Amino acid sequence: MKRNLCCAVIMAFLTISGSSRAAETRAMTVGDLKEFCTASDHENSAACRFFIYGVVQGIRLASAAAKGTRRFCIPDDLAVSSMETIVKIAIGQDLMLFPKDSDLEASGFIGAAMMKAFPCRTAKP
Repeated sequence: MKRNLCCAVIMAFLTISGSSRAAETRAMTVGDLKEFCTASDHENSAACRFFIYGVVQGIRLASAAAKGTRRFCIPDDLAVSSMETIVKIAIGQDLMLFPKDSDLEASGFIGAAMMKAFPCRTAKP
């Protein structure tokens, strides 16, 4: 099982990073992510899922390191497929109204989608 996951992560990374020099010099955009997430083949689907998961985990780790500055309060047991669904819906809704948002960085968009879906509730005094 770990071996399959490791292979999938490596394939996703290679798919995302691509072989062209231009892909190395810019961040993945919302438009790029939409292409991965709407493709019908397994490799692009895996790239979509693992990119989203990686961004969410990165934000979680950064929040933990910053001690108390959590940006979203995502349940620990939330499935990666649910994260993917949340982001796909957010992309569809956003780009329908704001097509130029396809040029935004995908990682920031994912963070914003998670913040909207799972805001942290503060205790009332």
